[in-house]
Amino acid sequence: NISIGGFQVERCLDNEGNIYFDMISFKDKKRNNIIGKCTKSKKPIPNLYTFETKGVEILNTSLENSDLIVLDEVGFLEENAEIFKSSIRKVLDNNKIVLGVLKEFDSPFL
Repeated sequence: NISIGGFQVERCLDNEGNIYFDMISFKDKKRNNIIGKCTKSKKPIPNLYTFETKGVEILNTSLENSDLIVLDEVGFLEENAEIFKSSIRKVLDNNKIVLGVLKEFDSPFL
């Protein structure tokens, strides 16, 4: 019996047809952790607060309580979320099994 932690990012549409990205924890399945949205011009706008709070919480809980950690996906929205990126590095440096999906993006972090 394997305990799975981590997160999945789901692309969603609001009532006005705008795209937003919801980070969903594998542990508690809680939604409404909006990590970014796209404006009418389709330019993505990250929500660093969610990365640095809920995202870090998901990763820390996963390190403590999971055998397998899923990172689906890591990309450009978190480019300036330094605390979140530090937590990702802790996950990758740990001895737990990690399954990650990386967005193709030219970045020193990725």
